[in-house]
Amino acid sequence: MSELPQLRDWQWRLTRRVYQLRVDYYNALYRGYPQPRETDYSFGELDILNWRAHLWEINLADKDLSARAVGQGVPENLLIDIDRRATTCDVDREWIPDGEPSPELRTREAAYDLIAADAWQLATMAAVEADHHYLARDLPVPLRDQFEENMNLVRERAVVAASAAALDIEDLAAMIPRTPADLLQVVDLTVNTYTITELQERFRVLAWPGIAVHARRDITEWASHTSHVVSDASDTLFPSVQHLRAAAAAALGEDPSGQAVPGADLGIGRDGLDPEPAAEHGVGQSTPQAGYSVE
Repeated sequence: MSELPQLRDWQWRLTRRVYQLRVDYYNALYRGYPQPRETDYSFGELDILNWRAHLWEINLADKDLSARAVGQGVPENLLIDIDRRATTCDVDREWIPDGEPSPELRTREAAYDLIAADAWQLATMAAVEADHHYLARDLPVPLRDQFEENMNLVRERAVVAASAAALDIEDLAAMIPRTPADLLQVVDLTVNTYTITELQERFRVLAWPGIAVHARRDITEWASHTSHVVSDASDTLFPSVQHLRAAAAAALGEDPSGQAVPGADLGIGRDGLDPEPAAEHGVGQSTPQAGYSVE
């Protein structure tokens, strides 16, 4: 492997998850291939279909997680390197953390990982919603309302977790896409890779009521770790849903009503991004592929 980049601990944990998915994929591809036996009369087409479905499941999870990793600062060349390692189908011990962290460290690590995941989910939701607005009129009102509730609760969970673990703005800065330039990268890594059908599917996935159920449960749990109440003044700690929506709309060059948005309004338009900041943030880079595809 080339010289390892300087990453934050939570970014390394995210990268390890990508690595584990790649190992799982190659294990299924090379070692999990179903072999028929002459005496096994139950063996049939379903076995190969199940094998392909399993590969698709891992592949889709890897695509999403790899896009998030790049969007949250993991270099693409590192993902290419770990893909080469993963082809051996063996978990490299260098990628396994040594020992068990203390309970306090586990809580803090869990907070970092949860907030990083929620930050990416919120940015993705803002991008999907902004790009999906012209289809929204055909959606049932309860579905749109559930999407709204999910966004608010996911953000609340992130804020409560950040407070419980005493994370500050500097800690969170690398996790949270908050500017139009950040959201443009999210758009490029997510909605710009979707077909119309995939966009509609993703909207429905993000509007699943189970997201709200789990978020409420987590909010209660994390709130038990903090002694002070988090207020809406936490917008400086974590951008509001309205802020993310505006940034996503600017990244797409439109507002939620479908009108064009001048790039000057928020400092950016799809064709008006300053090239130097774009290069700095990795904007316009394509989603890294795991080096495999399922035909």
